[in-house]
Amino acid sequence: DGSVLPKMPYLDPPASVVSSRILDVVDGRPFVSRVAFVEKDGRPIVRKQTTFELAEREHALLSLLSSDHFPKPIATWRDGVASVCEMERVEGHPLSDLERFVAETSPEGARAFLLECIEILAELSALGITHRDIRADNILVRDGRPVLIDFGWAVSAQHPYVTPAGLGDAGRAPEGFCDAYAMGVALTPAFAHHPELLHVLAA
Repeated sequence: DGSVLPKMPYLDPPASVVSSRILDVVDGRPFVSRVAFVEKDGRPIVRKQTTFELAEREHALLSLLSSDHFPKPIATWRDGVASVCEMERVEGHPLSDLERFVAETSPEGARAFLLECIEILAELSALGITHRDIRADNILVRDGRPVLIDFGWAVSAQHPYVTPAGLGDAGRAPEGFCDAYAMGVALTPAFAHHPELLHVLAA
């Protein structure tokens, strides 16, 4: 972590940190994120610490969402150069663990999972939220159901554009950035094993 600038003091023991990295540098501003798995009031939570306002914005956006498709926000505050967001720790595995998803998912379960992913897009759209980072690593499978995480790059009318997401082409459709297109890209590898559903995914 010695190369991460600006310096962020550790809020938790280093052993609890599961990720600490520079997300992007825009106009000389390094967007840094540190994620720790800790306990609070006897329950496991995620504590995300970022430079500038990303964690604070993530808490604000999660506070607009109320379904089980998203982690529940707990608290947020500013800490010098950083902002902090505490949220529910989702007990599940990422969709990018394809072998596990395929092994654990029946055709009926896969169809239900796909329909819930469409519900996620509808819930975001209804609130005017664009996630901007939908990919298999950010879709957790909890009890066979999808949970979308990591709203650091998300935007809405109340929380507008901050910086271009450094995400490559994951969410870039030919006509521009699109969460629905990104969801399709994220789901395609998993649903290659369920060809009967590919027409729904394509639509």
